[in-house]
Parts: sequence; structure tokens; C-alpha cells
Amino acid sequence: MAGASCFAGQCALGDRFAEMAAFVVAVVLVTLLTSLRMPGWRMSAWSAGVGGVIVGLASLALPEVTGSLGVLGGLLLSGWCVSVIGAAELDTRRQAGAGQS
Repeated sequence: MAGASCFAGQCALGDRFAEMAAFVVAVVLVTLLTSLRMPGWRMSAWSAGVGGVIVGLASLALPEVTGSLGVLGGLLLSGWCVSVIGAAELDTRRQAGAGQS
């Protein structure tokens, strides 16, 4: 019987560790893509940052759930992702200010 966590009859069967590991790797890779500063790099920074903060906050709210990063992991991931967004916005404002001179 298909439940809420099933898609087209295929259930995840509780393999949350692989899903979380893949997501964290994706956040790191998108952040590295941001560092190349290709057109649209701010969107990459915000995507990686917001996605990581969501996982971090979920890990803080539910530290005992399988696949959670735990309290410390949630705090570290959330802080790192907020700093990625902050650094991107700070750099954008600094470049805008240098262009006005």
C-alpha cells in the first residue's frame, strides 16, 4: 500500500542517510559553483543557502529522526549557509558601491 512518502508506488524504504548525504553534497557543490561567479551566481548562493538552512532547521527540530544531522550538525549547516548568503550579498553591495565612485 502506498503511503504519503511514496511516489508512483515506489517507496523510499527509510534510506534517509543516502538522501541527506546527497543533499549535503549538492549544497556544497552549488556553493562551489557560486564561487565561480558566473552569470546568475547570486541565485546559486541563495539556493544553496536556503536549502541548507531548511535542512539545518529540520535537523534542529527533529534531532532523533533517522537521517537528521543532529543538533550540532543542524547548527553548523545553518550557520554556514547563512554566512554563504551574507558573503554573497556583502560582495554584491561592495561591487555596486565601487561602481558608483
